[in-house]
Amino acid sequence: IFIVQRTDGTRYAVSSLYTSATSGRSAILFNPNQRRQTSSAGNNIAPGPTQVTFDLRNVGSAGIPNRGTSGSNWTMVPVDRNGGYATAGNQIPTLPTGVNNANIVTGTRPFAGALDSWVYWSDSNGNGVWDFNESINNMFIDANRISHFAFTMTTRGVQVGSGITSVVGGYGVGFFNNTNANFGAQFHGSQLQQNAVFAANPINSGNRGATQGWLLATATVDVSASNFFAAGFNAAADFLIAFRGGNVGWVDATTATPDDFNVIEIEAPEALFLHYRN
Repeated sequence: IFIVQRTDGTRYAVSSLYTSATSGRSAILFNPNQRRQTSSAGNNIAPGPTQVTFDLRNVGSAGIPNRGTSGSNWTMVPVDRNGGYATAGNQIPTLPTGVNNANIVTGTRPFAGALDSWVYWSDSNGNGVWDFNESINNMFIDANRISHFAFTMTTRGVQVGSGITSVVGGYGVGFFNNTNANFGAQFHGSQLQQNAVFAANPINSGNRGATQGWLLATATVDVSASNFFAAGFNAAADFLIAFRGGNVGWVDATTATPDDFNVIEIEAPEALFLHYRN
């Protein structure tokens, strides 16, 4: 796991157990160079140096707060990245706009689940930014270090806890932080900025029964609810629910439809429950 710290103290986890902020997207794996040599042209020389290039723009970040007495510990985590992880190719859901199948890393590692494709840290001020005031010793790669309950809702259905087989960009993750502390998570891929969550209706006869047309997805551009359903945006959707941390012990729920959109703004990135005609 590689961590980069800028001169202003901001930290970036540029690799995880499964993914990285490199052009190859995959985790960084090294072979030991001791007792290895090449046989090219019979030279029998040691391998050359290894160079890895990270792009800090390909690191996304989200807060997983404990709101205590000020609200609910539920957070709908937005994943606004062209990338992600799935246990296998056949576990990749229908991908949102701007997310490429080639950027989804697949495969498994012992005792590591889909949420272990993220890197976590103790986010003392709860702002979702890993800075120098937060000890690097409080970084961890096992989501189970946080007492939590998590779920996804994709075209492959509702998946819960260890049953989650993919965490990919353009979708969201429902995360209940069952602790008294704030945490943050970082993940990889170039940032998404798409008007439409899905370019076309992702619900079809093959997946209609999985969620009855509901998905937990991520809006990646700021937009008013009235424009959210407009042509060129999300015309195929017919209902949205935005759950936001609200009053003591509760979550504020805001709904909108093409005909009754209320006066709300979608502030990207934001994870929303979207319903599509099916």
